[in-house]
Amino acid sequence: MDLARRTLCDVVATCGVEIADEPRRLENLLNDLCGEERRAIFVLTHAARARIPDELTQAAVRRAPTLQIERSARRLVEAYGFGEEIARWAVEAWALALGAAQPNGEPLTVCAQGRGRYHSIAEALRTAPPWSRIEVLPGRYPESLVVDRPVELVALGRPGEVVLDVAGASGVRLEAEYALLRGLTVSSSLSTPAISPVGCTREAARTLFAVDVPQGELLMEDCRVLAGELAGVAVRGRAASVTLRRCHVSGARQTGVYVSLGDAGTLTDCDIEQNGGAGVEIGWQGSPVLRRCRVRGNGTYGIHIYAGGESAVDDCDLTGNRLGAWSVEEG
Repeated sequence: MDLARRTLCDVVATCGVEIADEPRRLENLLNDLCGEERRAIFVLTHAARARIPDELTQAAVRRAPTLQIERSARRLVEAYGFGEEIARWAVEAWALALGAAQPNGEPLTVCAQGRGRYHSIAEALRTAPPWSRIEVLPGRYPESLVVDRPVELVALGRPGEVVLDVAGASGVRLEAEYALLRGLTVSSSLSTPAISPVGCTREAARTLFAVDVPQGELLMEDCRVLAGELAGVAVRGRAASVTLRRCHVSGARQTGVYVSLGDAGTLTDCDIEQNGGAGVEIGWQGSPVLRRCRVRGNGTYGIHIYAGGESAVDDCDLTGNRLGAWSVEEG
């Protein structure tokens, strides 16, 4: 498949981006140059028919290509039934061939110590144009976020060096159609004293959901979620979906990942451990897919399914949960 990707880059460089508008000619050229890569050629030409190259070259999304790559891959899966990995490979190959794989334009930089353009992530979000990339330098950021526009929010430095210390009902709440979080640690001190308006200490407001997705599509990669009164990550709307890759979710008082209502995306290579209740709770027609996840050491079940929920669970470790791996209720 690497040969097909390199050949696509050569074809686009020779024929121009207009070759994407001629899928039949493109297919013939690829067959002539790398005919042994038949599966890759099939997926690349179908991506052209689905107008994926047009999406990748739009000026508005070139500032945050990862968002559009994920979104286009999801559309390929829905349109042609491709597997997620092969669909993502095809979109990434087109992005590379078109020169759309790298951000176009300067990212917005956040630094708690004042070395960036912004001191807080929320301040950057308020002024960021849609499809911007926001890079966060190491530090602790005591703030909650409402993500109300499509952005990439990327932590710089080593894992655990960018900590979002959240408070309030939702630590990070998605209100946009799409967003990406990469490398963040989302944490909450559930019993941290706070000062009331009259000067008396009181217990800080409980963070019900550390990451709250009532709508839109959220992609989280290499994040740690260490909080949540009701859930660490909550996906709870018919128009809501989340993709977690290599994420760690622990420390929620009840559920690690809660999914209800509609298509909830996928959890891949994640650790969901040491939560007070179930590791993953799926109800009310939620339907996540779990692949190569470790759902271990939770207070009740590894996975609890009820009220019309369903899940595909592939190659996962569900050991060490107090009441067992599964609870699948009637319905």
